[in-house]
Amino acid sequence: DVVGDVEKDQAWSLLRDIELKRYWFKTETERTGVPWMGLIAEEAAALDPELKIVTNETDDEGEIWSYNMSVLQMKSMAALSFALTRIEELEARIDLLEGN
Repeated sequence: DVVGDVEKDQAWSLLRDIELKRYWFKTETERTGVPWMGLIAEEAAALDPELKIVTNETDDEGEIWSYNMSVLQMKSMAALSFALTRIEELEARIDLLEGN
């Protein structure tokens, strides 16, 4: 059952505010090659609690989190759709201003 639409403004803000980081996992003692790239789970969950996945694992700093890539991908698609609509509206305004 469809229960509603994705909040496009929220998806837009989420993608705008996410910061990708380069990092090493704590367990990687031999750090050679290219570091990983992605979201820091705690930062992602702070932006959008729907992204948080509790792994039921802990380390010396406490509970280990991850983020839900599927939810992030769907919100990315919503943000892209929203962006494309905004771009098309701006292009139409430019055409009117230029008399095309």
